[in-house]
Amino acid sequence: VLTQVTQAFIEVLTAQQRLDLLQQMLDLADQVVKTASARVRAGSVTPLEQTRAKVMRASSKIEWIRAQKTLQAARKRLAATWGSTTPDFKSVQGNLDHISKLPSLDDLIQRLEQNPDLARWATEINQRQAIIDMEKSKAIPDITLSLGTNNYLDGNDFNLNAGISIPIPIFNRNQGNVLAAVRRLGKAEDQYRNAEISISTELSTVYQKLDAAYAELTALGKDVIPGAESAFNAASRGYRLGEFSFIDVLDAQRTLFGVKAQYLQAQSEYHLNVAKIERLIGGPLNPLSEPIPAPISEPVSESIQ
Repeated sequence: VLTQVTQAFIEVLTAQQRLDLLQQMLDLADQVVKTASARVRAGSVTPLEQTRAKVMRASSKIEWIRAQKTLQAARKRLAATWGSTTPDFKSVQGNLDHISKLPSLDDLIQRLEQNPDLARWATEINQRQAIIDMEKSKAIPDITLSLGTNNYLDGNDFNLNAGISIPIPIFNRNQGNVLAAVRRLGKAEDQYRNAEISISTELSTVYQKLDAAYAELTALGKDVIPGAESAFNAASRGYRLGEFSFIDVLDAQRTLFGVKAQYLQAQSEYHLNVAKIERLIGGPLNPLSEPIPAPISEPVSESIQ
């Protein structure tokens, strides 16, 4: 249940940030339309640029509406995790930029013993072993001691009687119950091994996805996003100076917002897979690791005039 709540929360947080990103893109598209319209009126560009700017704004508006619907659906899924049909919150607060270095897969495999399913079967095995010991103890006969006195008829004399009884387990050594208990233990051990294989396989699969998301975040944050921002700023300045065309600016803008959206999606994949792994290992992924700084990226505010 905790993992489901965590994943639903991450989906809402991702949808919120995507909507914010698309709002930036829509604001910039409005600015581009105003600039293109003014240049058409001034006769410095053809009406085709104004048409292209309006098409870009309409496309951005459609994406913004779609993102708004996605956020609404994500909020409802999160509310459903605590039994509510209507979200009674407007937004969630979180930090998708908290990205830590990954421990090795071997280290995580060593921590699988904390998995709730494996821990349950380990406890079950111990209990069934205790039952075997108990059934074996029943095969050892109990020794019965007796002590008593007898009085004679005249009442003047009596004697003391002592006895010992040791059953000889020739036909009943509780072998049936012992054998049944051993079989139940073997079944529990088989189920433990099956669960261990299944969980190890799932851990390996999820880890590969997490590792891919981490590599993507590293590449995007280190090189791609800074390069896209630099290209957009250069195209905007060049357009003002007449060095670049309006198409160059649009391409640079689409590239910039595209890689930012890609980075946001990779952040979401990273945290969703971290939640899955933490469920499998029964604890935090890497509690001692320091987060890796996210790329410094401010909302696009470069004006186009």
